Amino acid sequence: MSLTKIPSLDALPVVGIDDDLQTVIQARQKLNASFIMVGQMLDAPSGVPAELRAKLNAVRFHITTGLSAIDNYLYMGHDGSDTAGEVPNLTQCIQAHVEALRQTKPAWDNWLKTAKPPEAPAPLVANANSIEPGSTEALMTPESALDLTAPTPLTTYLAIGGIAIGAFILWKVLD
Repeated sequence: MSLTKIPSLDALPVVGIDDDLQTVIQARQKLNASFIMVGQMLDAPSGVPAELRAKLNAVRFHITTGLSAIDNYLYMGHDGSDTAGEVPNLTQCIQAHVEALRQTKPAWDNWLKTAKPPEAPAPLVANANSIEPGSTEALMTPESALDLTAPTPLTTYLAIGGIAIGAFILWKVLD
């Protein structure tokens, strides 16, 4: 009987997943690959402990909500070559996905060290694709509030516009 190998948690495509300038289709492909890989981890032949199973299900939940946001965007007739930043709520889903991965990583490493499942690969050494807090944290948060390379979220523009309209109405009422 051959053993079915499962992917490593370190192999999930997280680098660049938060890029608002990638196309909607590229973001969907990355999330779909992560969804499949997490599903394979949950179906490990030797079994996954309850704590790790719950954490992996949380990761899969955030991936599913991201995929749903993209599918809804495409279903509404938008083009798949639009930037991922235009998809409503996708950024929040991806941030929650990466945070859930960071919370799952210690339980994953503990399972690999203690249970030593034969179908699981050894942990990868920390690299640019790693989900350790120090490695991709720079990718997820800009180093300063004045980082002009990251696109400005739509909510910022809406908040500024709302404040401007409120000030204009107040000015007209006081006249």
